[in-house]
Amino acid sequence: MFLIGIALLPISFLFISPIKEKIEQNKLFVFGIFTFSLLIIWLPAIIYTRSAVIGGERIWWLGDDAMISMRYGLNLARGHGLVWNAGGERVEGYSNFLWTIYMGFVHLFPIPTTKTSLVILLTNLILSILTIPVLIHLTNLFDASLETTKLVLLAYVFSANLFQWTTSGFEITLLTLLFLWVILKLINQKDQGADQFNTYLIIGFLALVRADAIILSILLYALACYSAIDKKKAIVFTLISLMPFLFHFVFRIIYYNKLLSNTAYLKVFGWDNRLLSGIRYLGLFLLNYPLVLCFAFLSCLSMLQPKRLTSFLIFIIYTAYLTFIGGDAFPGFRFFIPFIPLLLVLAFSGIPEVVDRFSSNRIEKVDQGSMLYTMILIMGMAIFLFKLLAGFSGGIRLSDAQKPTIWLIAAGTLLVGGVI
Repeated sequence: MFLIGIALLPISFLFISPIKEKIEQNKLFVFGIFTFSLLIIWLPAIIYTRSAVIGGERIWWLGDDAMISMRYGLNLARGHGLVWNAGGERVEGYSNFLWTIYMGFVHLFPIPTTKTSLVILLTNLILSILTIPVLIHLTNLFDASLETTKLVLLAYVFSANLFQWTTSGFEITLLTLLFLWVILKLINQKDQGADQFNTYLIIGFLALVRADAIILSILLYALACYSAIDKKKAIVFTLISLMPFLFHFVFRIIYYNKLLSNTAYLKVFGWDNRLLSGIRYLGLFLLNYPLVLCFAFLSCLSMLQPKRLTSFLIFIIYTAYLTFIGGDAFPGFRFFIPFIPLLLVLAFSGIPEVVDRFSSNRIEKVDQGSMLYTMILIMGMAIFLFKLLAGFSGGIRLSDAQKPTIWLIAAGTLLVGGVI
């Protein structure tokens, strides 16, 4: 809890400090505050919860699938190729080609294998920090106030699911950054009327970061071509930017003699109750993010902005795909992670408009409301972080009976924040 206090202290100045109006005008300062808070909470988890002292040496490790990719990367760096066993059968037991290549690159350096996982974890930490300015710009493009931007960043820093996957060494952090960056650039493209090839190139690389992100690539290509001023130019950009993906597809056929990765055959095809499992996965996500999803949806209906509607439509289609393939075996909503920051932006930025439509009276005492709002916010974040730390330490988890209390606090945070 001491770390919670340290992390929340600088953030509190952005909400209740008398000098907040002066310091918050500097976006770089806001970025620095939330970066500091993120490091205070996430870095100790990387240092201590993903390592142990064995035989007098501290050893770091990653999550299950990430360690599988690390072995492929190690064999690649040692000249054995992208294989699980050196000299063994070629089986594509990974679904994150670019992340595996990066792991192989890390193993080229004179770093002990006991420390290479730390490099991957720190890379994820850097990627999560780089996501902060993207979110700042994204909230601005959704016509959000600076208060809303701070709320989005606060929710991002204290997100248990984002924390979980970043500190597990999975490629999902990179995928999240690139996805949000593409959304940002596509909105800019629509507003400024200028198509940029690098936007299409990033879309193409999403499927190389994670194989099943090809669905995201298809949806984003469709959005890019739809919003492009020059449709023919957009189609040409799309075809050219698909070349890396096509090269990798040919490589897979030649090297592994398969059309899809081995993980796709094992996890997507040929097992019973897939759809039921997907519905259960979706249901759990809805139960864990009811308010965020509700306000994101209502903001789209209330404001009827094309950028909101298309963003939420992409989420709906992608959700249908995840349900169809059976969701994920891991807890923590890994496949939804790229969308969680976007949903936060949609939800928080739309709250004032939603509240205006559904309430006739507004709180006039702004100072008292701001203080109450800040107190509720800090309480909510503290409870969420307590749940997160308890889960990682194997301690007591919040019961189902306590979850409605958390949701109630979150609802108070959203509603009070929307009317002041």
